Amino acid sequence: MAEALIGGLISKGVFAKEEIVACAPSEATRKHISETYGIDMFQRAGEVIGSAKLVVLAVKPKQVAKVFSEKDVSMNSDQILISIVAGLPIQKLESHVPESKIVRVMPNHCCMVLEGAMGYTCGSGMTSEEKGEISKILCSTGLAVEVSEDYMDA
Repeated sequence: MAEALIGGLISKGVFAKEEIVACAPSEATRKHISETYGIDMFQRAGEVIGSAKLVVLAVKPKQVAKVFSEKDVSMNSDQILISIVAGLPIQKLESHVPESKIVRVMPNHCCMVLEGAMGYTCGSGMTSEEKGEISKILCSTGLAVEVSEDYMDA
């Protein structure tokens, strides 16, 4: 899913490839993403999170605590965390990054061909400008509709 989002953001001109960095523990994944999209890849989240305005969290639920326990991984109130972690509510994410603004997204596989449909919900403290930016980002891979978090696990 993260790869679909990266591809959509670049192909739709939302961000230039130079504006996107990512991390993955697997060397094969880093090489594939870097060669396919021309973005810089890193092994650890701590190498990229500190300087990012937007952070996309795209891991399995059991890996979330490990990501946020890594050295140098912390977020502040100027940063927005976009989570595509399945089944993990905003409240649980806030326990890891209490200062940051959080968006929870439930994308589908059609995002990979830029024809997806997804529901998303924004946590507290987000401005209307930030919500508009999030909508633009998510719509780069298809239809995105803001919904109540109650509908995210349906």
